Amino acid sequence: MLSTITITKRVEDLDWSQIGRDLDERGYAVTPRILCQDECERLAGLFDEEKRFRATVDMRRVRFGLGVYRYFDYPLPGAVQELRETFYSLLSKVANEWARKLRVEKESPETLPEFR
Repeated sequence: MLSTITITKRVEDLDWSQIGRDLDERGYAVTPRILCQDECERLAGLFDEEKRFRATVDMRRVRFGLGVYRYFDYPLPGAVQELRETFYSLLSKVANEWARKLRVEKESPETLPEFR
């Protein structure tokens, strides 16, 4: 069951060799489910809490279709922060490999706080 394993561990346990290959070959990678249904429902349940968001975009107003898109304000919900930090640290390795291949001298910092 996903909810008994930390989000960080779930992300770390992904097949990062395959993710790297997919990013190299296609420019994107698809992962298995990371959050369990309860975690998704908790995050979705925050949608009506106006104070949790720094911006709201009505997709019709900008002619991007129907619906509303919201940007979380800080502090981020714990699950979102954990996903962001964990993915960043692993994806920075991929980005730094690309930088080496492209002979870009400046590497990405290893952690999200260093980057920010």
